[in-house]
Amino acid sequence: MAVKAAPPAPNPLDRPVAHLNGKPFTMQQLLGPLIESHGLTVLVNLLQLEQAKDDAAKAGITVTDADFKDERAGTLNGMFKDASDQTLTEIEQAENKGDKAGANRLRAQLAQDQAALLDQFLTNQHISPTEFDVILRINTYLRKIAAPVVNASIKEESIRLAFNQLYGETVLVRCIQLSNQVDVAKAQRRLAAGEKFEDVAKDMSQDQVSGEMGGELPRFSRESGFTKDFKDVAFGLQPGQVSDPVEADKKFYLIKMINRFAPRAVKFEAVHDAVRVQLFNAAVKSYVKQLREDLAHRVLQEVKIDDPVLSEQFNQRIEDREARAKDRQNFRQDLDRQRNAATAPTTLPAAPAEAPAPAGVPAAPAPAQPIPSTPPAAPASAPASATQPAAGH
Repeated sequence: MAVKAAPPAPNPLDRPVAHLNGKPFTMQQLLGPLIESHGLTVLVNLLQLEQAKDDAAKAGITVTDADFKDERAGTLNGMFKDASDQTLTEIEQAENKGDKAGANRLRAQLAQDQAALLDQFLTNQHISPTEFDVILRINTYLRKIAAPVVNASIKEESIRLAFNQLYGETVLVRCIQLSNQVDVAKAQRRLAAGEKFEDVAKDMSQDQVSGEMGGELPRFSRESGFTKDFKDVAFGLQPGQVSDPVEADKKFYLIKMINRFAPRAVKFEAVHDAVRVQLFNAAVKSYVKQLREDLAHRVLQEVKIDDPVLSEQFNQRIEDREARAKDRQNFRQDLDRQRNAATAPTTLPAAPAEAPAPAGVPAAPAPAQPIPSTPPAAPASAPASATQPAAGH
């Protein structure tokens, strides 16, 4: 008697996910539009997570659920700093008084407030909670990779430099960044005509971040990462005074002194450990950013996408990136031509460059390499918490 062949296994893609008027709507019908709309972004994030896991395993690093929890808490505290700081202070005060119940109530309230803020943020950014969780997990692995390398690299002179940045004399200034001498002359004419410095900065500054704030820069000390000439000009101004143009990196700067602040009466030994923690956190944040860029670059270089829809999206994304890079290069060339065509060139003092690392914190290696063995430059300004979800805490 012939044995009947077993019926073929059902195709999971034919599984109904919903019914409408008695008709099934299958997984296959759902996946097609999802892949076309969000598939590439989700795929790239998942591939980066897998690569981060592999990098951590090669480095002998274990990541636990507690690490993920800490990363999430630190990220949310950084994203919603203004809303979180007061509650965190109240939690610390309650714990110092031995009021565990009160501290727990405050933690629950903080978690509820942050959840509401996060939901609003994700909605505005069109990011799903699942995507956000994947990003946090990537950052957790990268932070665990970065921490021991950064910890071993911080030297005593780095801590002393950070102390001077945090507690030495500081100044608060506004700055207008301009691309050529023609714009410098225009800005100076507007200031001479009585326009407010902050209004001219908002209208003309090439630095979008400070420009939106009327040109205001974070307070900095003589130990900060700005060039010596820039600091000499800034610290030589009186409140309300505007500098002559300052030139560096083919850009020009006008600086206005807002206020100066005397050194704080704090002994180095009394805050040594706290300064080291702040320096460590800032350096880890910078290193994680470098690792994340390297990770993204390696994944894009090494991945082979088999799905035709995703492959077409991927190739289009690469073409768009190359086009943007070419546009930036052409823009820089245009600025160079404008500068060379400008009349009456003047030798001017140098303006700020990228902040160098404090002594003892070596620079990061070039991208697209295996896990770097040394961290990148730590920020030379006062360390701060991250404010973006991709940056962690």
